[in-house]
Amino acid sequence: MSGRPLLTVIVPTIGRRALATTLGSVRAQAPPAEVELLVVGDTHRETYAPALETVPWVCDQYQATYAPWDGGRHCYGQPQRQRGQELATGHWLAWLQDDDCWLPDALAAIRPYLRLARPLLFRAATRHGGIVWRTTELVEGNVDANCLVVPNVPARLGRWMPHYAGDYDMIYETAQLWSGIYWPRPQIASHGRDSG
Repeated sequence: MSGRPLLTVIVPTIGRRALATTLGSVRAQAPPAEVELLVVGDTHRETYAPALETVPWVCDQYQATYAPWDGGRHCYGQPQRQRGQELATGHWLAWLQDDDCWLPDALAAIRPYLRLARPLLFRAATRHGGIVWRTTELVEGNVDANCLVVPNVPARLGRWMPHYAGDYDMIYETAQLWSGIYWPRPQIASHGRDSG
């Protein structure tokens, strides 16, 4: 393997206090040489400027890279996910919200499936106790950005469209470019928390 990290985890943020816990949940499982943490701040119209002031400091604590990005509008982090995808150096890509966490065994659950060298969808637990990607039906509402782990092959990656269901669009387009997605049932890699 080259000097590139195995995986880049991209975290769009509006500066939630929970970001430190999000980053800590990943860094506890892997050092920067193995997992790159890339945090992309929503700087559009400086709406979140006060909350984003501490983000560079939080990123330093967890050896994460901070990349502020004005995506042209506020849109559920979709422009920031797209920007992170363009900046990522890892062989694989994954995403987390800035108020969600990897489970303690997430990387161990993901690692065996990387040999398949194709997009993977892991289940994610929501903050309300639900499960996303409960079935293999690739439809809006049954997938989430946190579910996806995909090889970093730019020509075979979808785009994060600028609307609420932009994660579904990206995952659907990526599935088409790879002729399908593998579901490592029943692993759950991440869970949601109450925002803070």
